[in-house]
Amino acid sequence: MIVNILAITGAGLSVGSGLPTYRGAQGRYTALEAEYGLPVEKIVSVDTLRNRPELLWKYWLAMHANYAQATPSIGHYALKRLSEAAGEYMEVTQNVDGLSLKAGVDRKNVIELHGSALRYVCQKCGYVHQLGLSPEMAIPPRCYRCRDPENALIRPDVVMFGENVNEDNLFRAIDYAAKTDLVIITGTTLGFYYLIAILATAVEAGAKVIYIDPEADREHPMFYAAADHEKVIKATTAIRSTADEALCRLVPALIEGDRATLAEFGL
Repeated sequence: MIVNILAITGAGLSVGSGLPTYRGAQGRYTALEAEYGLPVEKIVSVDTLRNRPELLWKYWLAMHANYAQATPSIGHYALKRLSEAAGEYMEVTQNVDGLSLKAGVDRKNVIELHGSALRYVCQKCGYVHQLGLSPEMAIPPRCYRCRDPENALIRPDVVMFGENVNEDNLFRAIDYAAKTDLVIITGTTLGFYYLIAILATAVEAGAKVIYIDPEADREHPMFYAAADHEKVIKATTAIRSTADEALCRLVPALIEGDRATLAEFGL
């Protein structure tokens, strides 16, 4: 059993939960852009939140219905099992759906790099609100605790386009990566340079990498963003599979020490 494990997860992990990925023919962003005739970078952005908050909230109400109804996938539960069996475990997720936590992974073992769609905060005072969202609600919602509610909009507690990820969360992920033995990447195209920074830190410390994706490739274009990209590529085994299918084979093999199956994953 490999002792310290880091999972880097994205929207593909939640496909088994009925949530579409962001891009592609059936992607969340693809549908959004078609409906509004704007790139998603304009709709889910700090500028739209500031200047056209009703547009952002109209989108958010539609998205929230998906999040509220979703249940963890087989892959989420597989990672939950792994989190309990590993010596140390950390999941760094781009997902805002909260499904890893719903599956039972301990909150201290999940870093939500892009925030949570299940939390709402006043952008003026920072108060965390519990909102019962519905299509009939007044949008944008405003903070009743502020003395100037007209200028105290409530927003989803997620990282929008034009914002940076929380530095404390990023540094926490990098610190953990420096001591991990194995990185499991699933459900993400690694389209952010800070994810490569986390991955490169783990590889530099000697970790092996399993990259799971239906189109996985050892020579992923984003790997070349790493200073020592050759080392990252050499450490990586690419598994062309869905998250659910691969994790259902990998996790039991890691826990039980199934050498034949582990060899298929480059271990």
